[in-house]
Amino acid sequence: GKSIQVIEPGLIVTELFPHNDELILGTESRGLYFLAKNGVIAPLPHAGELSDMSIADIALLQKDAILIGTMFNGAYLLKNNTLVKWNEKLNDYLKENQLNKIATLSNGNVVFGTIKNGLVFFNRQSEKMTFFNRSYGLQNNTVLGLSYQNNRLWVAQDNGVSVLNVAGGI
Repeated sequence: GKSIQVIEPGLIVTELFPHNDELILGTESRGLYFLAKNGVIAPLPHAGELSDMSIADIALLQKDAILIGTMFNGAYLLKNNTLVKWNEKLNDYLKENQLNKIATLSNGNVVFGTIKNGLVFFNRQSEKMTFFNRSYGLQNNTVLGLSYQNNRLWVAQDNGVSVLNVAGGI
């Protein structure tokens, strides 16, 4: 028969991210944890710097690199068991505008959705930032969800859904 297994982590879980046969849990004000195969929840090794931060989103940047977005402290990269702050200029913007969601594009670039000022497209090679907010056609500046598929970026917002065709680049 069908059954539901309930796991009570004693944490407010804000994000779930499967990676390397484990489930990474982003939490409110407690950083990153992982759910081991034996059902035990433990702090994620090498991510101690995030231990008091609220996790907004987690995205796979490349095979061995995870991009971790915090609600109030910007973005971090976890690669080869090393955690580093990501681009300083970008992080200043993300801190000010409250990062909420992350999407990676097929060209390797990254889109960040914020609570206060829409989207920022980040070109990883040039480190150029391109902004899309209400002034540039979004319904409003609050990004609640992102989904990228077939060169389209779907943006969930307070009052509907916006879609951007990113096939030609941003």
